[in-house]
Amino acid sequence: MHKKNTELEKSNNKTKDKRSFFGKIRQRFRIVIQSEHDFQEKRNYTISPAMLITFLFIIILFVIAITVYLTAFTKLREYIPGYTDPDLRNELYVLEERTDSLDHVLYQTLLFNQNLLAILRGEDTIYYNHILDKNKTKPDNHFEYKISANDSIFRNNFEQQAYSVNMAEANVNQLDISSFSFYPPVKGIITSKFNLAQHHIGTDIISTESNVVKATLDGIVILSAWTLETGNVIVIWHKHEFVSVYKHNSVLLKKEGEYVNAGEAIAITGNSGELSTGPHLHFELWYNNKPIDAEEVINFEN
Repeated sequence: MHKKNTELEKSNNKTKDKRSFFGKIRQRFRIVIQSEHDFQEKRNYTISPAMLITFLFIIILFVIAITVYLTAFTKLREYIPGYTDPDLRNELYVLEERTDSLDHVLYQTLLFNQNLLAILRGEDTIYYNHILDKNKTKPDNHFEYKISANDSIFRNNFEQQAYSVNMAEANVNQLDISSFSFYPPVKGIITSKFNLAQHHIGTDIISTESNVVKATLDGIVILSAWTLETGNVIVIWHKHEFVSVYKHNSVLLKKEGEYVNAGEAIAITGNSGELSTGPHLHFELWYNNKPIDAEEVINFEN
């Protein structure tokens, strides 16, 4: 009986404590503002702890909402450590596209320079399509086949016919060169002639000192630079697969990308480069990626 009374008392005390807690936070208090001189009541406010807690909770939610908005939708987020500029993603996308385009242009430029050097050295040019190779897919199926005797005979006959046609076209192209009017780059005495056997693929002409070098045909300057061996060199790309080269100049008058007319001044003769043995012009004429004897189409004599 005594134990039951004790448990009942504990239960009543807990209920009283709960009621007293909720009663305390709901209890209203009056805040009075009085004048300091005459203690006259100016204003009064009625407030309870529950109202104060609710008011503080609303203020906290408002501050959180404002903070989220400023960090998510304004540029203030870039001043907060750990956040970046909202437009950074778009800028990175644009930069990635530009980088890809520049990479393609750089590849094409390097390929062009390699082909240009190959032309100057008398080597075969390189053709490689970067875009097609990048997207190229290998076939999944692999077939094994054997070439029959009849097929071999047919291939030989076809190749001989194709070779004869190509040679005929080459002869026609070679004959067509004479139909072009080449302007002599300089007039003077030829000291070294075109000779493939001696790996001399140009013509050396001695002219008066500081003479003007002129373009042999209309075209675009694709190289205007100084090299250790050839000195000041200028290369012009013409129509119909012609390329003209002018080496050992003292001064270059044209820059890469400029369009020149036949007979227009492009350089001044000189003695630049380690391979030069005296003031002269080393002139090369290329046709269809092969060097040709310029004396056959140009008169260099005074």
